[in-house]
Amino acid sequence: MLLEAKRLLWHSGLTAKEVADRLGFTDAGDFTKFFRLRTGVTPGTFREHPSPAA
Repeated sequence: MLLEAKRLLWHSGLTAKEVADRLGFTDAGDFTKFFRLRTGVTPGTFREHPSPAA
């Protein structure tokens, strides 16, 4: 799921909320917490500065 989230954030024009919806999160805040806990950055920060290691 994390890999798909990264792919969608980097390669699509979808917002973080749209990515969250597509991945089955009912709340964009929950998606942000999920993403930040696993990568150390928010979806918005990742989109600006993607890191393969994150």
